[in-house]
Amino acid sequence: MPIPTAASSTAADWTALSRASGAADCVAFLKHLWMQAISMSSL
Repeated sequence: MPIPTAASSTAADWTALSRASGAADCVAFLKHLWMQAISMSSL
């Protein structure tokens, strides 16, 4: 599978998922990624 196809498919899945789960879950997930990035960079 070509990478662009995989990327756009993932983007579409993410859009559908964020619509289904709601903005609050989306924000919580982004906060989780942000905290991971901070803990990784502080090592």
